[in-house]
Amino acid sequence: MSTERTALEAFQVLDLTQSVGQYASRLLADLGADVIRVEPPGGGMARQALPFAGDIPDAERSIPFFHLNANKRSIVLNPMEKSDRATIMTLAADADAVIEDFDPGRLASLELGYEDLRKANPSILLTSITPFGQTGPHAHLKGNDLIAQAMSDWLFNVGDEGDLPCAGPGDISVYIGGTHGALGTLLALYASRTSGAGQHIDVSLQEAMVASSSSMPIGRFSAATEIMRRFGGATNVAGVNCYQCSDGYAMMNIHFAHL
Repeated sequence: MSTERTALEAFQVLDLTQSVGQYASRLLADLGADVIRVEPPGGGMARQALPFAGDIPDAERSIPFFHLNANKRSIVLNPMEKSDRATIMTLAADADAVIEDFDPGRLASLELGYEDLRKANPSILLTSITPFGQTGPHAHLKGNDLIAQAMSDWLFNVGDEGDLPCAGPGDISVYIGGTHGALGTLLALYASRTSGAGQHIDVSLQEAMVASSSSMPIGRFSAATEIMRRFGGATNVAGVNCYQCSDGYAMMNIHFAHL
């Protein structure tokens, strides 16, 4: 048996995610946290994600599911059942953090919201990952990866001038939002170890996408009502691109500091 220590081996995370939040708990599991994934009977919709291994549809063959849920333990509980909710609350009482991606307010309606969790565990951390966050005018709207890209500036930034709107590869907002969720949870864990206080970490996929891009088009329009043009593989800063040389190609990336 290996005696190698891991960064988060002292922490336990209760994973209530079923869609856009799965990657956040996967990252914490990779760092050594004991992540317990709660799945409803039958495994839920997450196990129906394409593609299936060998192109054989089966709840045990979803490649995205196993990618997003590696290194986790699991338990079958149905949050819609009162007796199972009591078990979830018991698990949360012993956990350091809970990660979820239900619609805003849904956990609270099941008496599993942040205030409910705090009664069982005052230092609990709840990380919620949703398309538009827990508050604001869009909080209760449905969303997905394409919408998150469209409502940030990704569809503008990706592609060359003259192209139709182009989306980034894969479900990129799920991975970027999940990374924000994992980092927010880590910061809150650090704070909790010194203060003993819990926190509710609110992650919006749309906001994570805006934060991850240059945000230049949004900033330029907000400040000057100016619509920037797309520059694709080109750039408006000299010395940044891939250039052909006599023995191949070289990537140059020169940054100028304002002194």
